[in-house]
Amino acid sequence: MQLGVGLVYVLPTWALGFRRAPTLTLTNFRALLPIAVFHTIGHVLTVLSLSAGSVSFTHIVKAAEPFFSSVVGAVTGAIPPLPVMATLIPVVGGVCIASLKEVSSCVAILGVPR
Repeated sequence: MQLGVGLVYVLPTWALGFRRAPTLTLTNFRALLPIAVFHTIGHVLTVLSLSAGSVSFTHIVKAAEPFFSSVVGAVTGAIPPLPVMATLIPVVGGVCIASLKEVSSCVAILGVPR
């Protein structure tokens, strides 16, 4: 559905000349390929998790993505500015609070006896 809506918007925009269609060089393609691969893996794992556990827990984990993106960025040398890190505090807090309600789902998924 997302791809269809995007095409309905983008194709006429390019065809009518409102915006120029992008051109990818081999260098651009090489730069985007790792990002595309990891994005695809994340999407596939999200879809699988929706069938493996509760939908609400999947959304809780997805809400933590900005935090993990910042951690990965910091590990690679791109330390986020202090205001960005400060905005992660309520995100992490909310994920922690929401996760407490989903402990029973985690126990059921992992098969841990109660």
